[in-house]
Amino acid sequence: MHLVVELGKNRDLELRFRVLSNPIAQLWVERMNLRHAWPLDDPQRFYGFGSRESQHQQALDQLTQCVDIINAYQPIIRRTITDHCDQDLLNYLHWIFETYHGQLDCQNTQWWNQAPVEVQQALARLNISVHRYESLTLARPRLVCTWWGMPKTHTLDPELCQRWGQVGRQFGTVYLNYCEIGKTLWELARDHDDYVGQNMFLPFSHYSADFMVSFYDDTPQYLQEQQELIYQYWHQHRDFFQLHGVDSPQHWKAQQMQYKVAELVLDRTDVSSIIQDVSNHQWVENIYIQ
Repeated sequence: MHLVVELGKNRDLELRFRVLSNPIAQLWVERMNLRHAWPLDDPQRFYGFGSRESQHQQALDQLTQCVDIINAYQPIIRRTITDHCDQDLLNYLHWIFETYHGQLDCQNTQWWNQAPVEVQQALARLNISVHRYESLTLARPRLVCTWWGMPKTHTLDPELCQRWGQVGRQFGTVYLNYCEIGKTLWELARDHDDYVGQNMFLPFSHYSADFMVSFYDDTPQYLQEQQELIYQYWHQHRDFFQLHGVDSPQHWKAQQMQYKVAELVLDRTDVSSIIQDVSNHQWVENIYIQ
């Protein structure tokens, strides 16, 4: 079984991935086979490809557009988008998204229920745009595919999480996409997030057809830095995490767990040429399981 992703508006580039035989991959395929009822959120959700200048302008334009649409409906965003957004502003925008969007299993805020669809979509894209801007400082090219409106109601069994989860990403690998309305422990620590706070700590639980393709390898140095951040943040908030069953920084819920579902079928050994091809075709035209 293969995942096929066709890139470019003329389907000029085909990426083929071998679906793995692990149980999480099989659960993901079940959701993929039901995704057709919902449109792809953003066919240009590529991060880390092209020049830094072009990536910055794209992220800034998207943030500004989303804020303008939301505030034209109701001025809930009180801070100004600048040419160079700092992490505190990005944390604030992420907090706006979480507050007005609502939780996956309780999406019933008055604002969300009353907002027109185009405003709801702008709020969802605001979250995407924040992550795009945050990616400017990371040399970690990737593709993310999510579907607008597809329910995020399925959760992974904790035993599966512990058995099949791993830390770190590898080139050409397809992973379940994190789809919680919140942040992992590492993301809270990385962002120094004063808006979300500890009550929005949400380890990986829900899954859908959503997936991410990594076009980089996490280095040992990066993984070590990640572990140090997790260790420090857990100890700073030891009482909170122990109260929520995370009794050490080594607990699987404290880790930045990744769940592999497919691997790229390589037709060449030159990784840089693959990255260049993807960079030249930053449009998802079609996705299917074969």
